[in-house]
Amino acid sequence: MLALGARVAGVALPVFRAWRTGGPAAATDFIQGLIAGLNAACRVGKSDPMIVERTEGYIGILVSDLVTKGADEPYRMFTSRAEFRLHLRIDNADERLTPLGRHAGLVSNERWTLYTKKQVQKQQLRELFDTQPSRADWLRRPDSRIANIPGLPANDWVHGVLQTVETEVKYAGYIAQQQKLVARLRDSEARRIPLDFSFRGVPGLSNEASEKLGRVRPETLGQAGRIPGITPAAIAVLDVYLSLQQ
Repeated sequence: MLALGARVAGVALPVFRAWRTGGPAAATDFIQGLIAGLNAACRVGKSDPMIVERTEGYIGILVSDLVTKGADEPYRMFTSRAEFRLHLRIDNADERLTPLGRHAGLVSNERWTLYTKKQVQKQQLRELFDTQPSRADWLRRPDSRIANIPGLPANDWVHGVLQTVETEVKYAGYIAQQQKLVARLRDSEARRIPLDFSFRGVPGLSNEASEKLGRVRPETLGQAGRIPGITPAAIAVLDVYLSLQQ
C-alpha cells in the first residue's frame, strides 16, 4: 500500500491507496486523486473549485458519500449508490460533464466543437419527434430502433447522438419523473447552512442528531439529509429552524 498525504495552501489532498486487488476500490482512488489534483490546480490558479454535484456524475456521489458518511472500509463506487440512475446514463455523460470540464480548462476546442455539434443535432432530432408524434410512438416499441425509422434525414451524426435521443424518447415519462426529483434535490442543496451554525440550539433535534450534524458539519440541507442516522423528521425540523433564522 502506497500512502501519500499533503496539504497545499488549505487544500486537503486525500490519502491515496494503491489497492493491489484493483477493481472498484482502485477506481475510487483514481477519482479521488483526479478531483484533488484539479482543485489543487484551481487553488494555485486562484479560480473557482471544481465541484461535481450528485446530480451531475458518479464522481459527485463518491465525494458526497465520503464527506457525509465516511468509509470504514475501501469505498466501492456502485451504480446502486445513485438516486437517479436513469439520469446518470453513459450516453449523456458528455452533456453532464463536458461543460464542467470546459469551465475548468480541461476540454479542448476540438472536443468542445464536437460537443456543441452533438447538441445541435440532438435538438434537430427532438424537434422531429415532437412534430411527428407517430414516429415517437413507433420508437417506444421494445423492438424499435431509431436508425430503422423510415425517412430519417441523412446526416453525419455525431457518435452517440442517436442512442441518446432514442433513450430519451423511449423512457420520456420515467426521465421526466426523475427530473422532478433532481430539481427537488438541487433545491435542498441550495439551502445553505451557516458555517458557525449551532445544531445544539435547535429545538426538536435529538442529542444524537445534533452530535452527528455538529461532527460532520454539512454545508447544505441536502448533505445533512444523507448523513446516516439523520431522519427526515430531523431534516424537517432543521429546515423550519433555518427558515426562521433567515
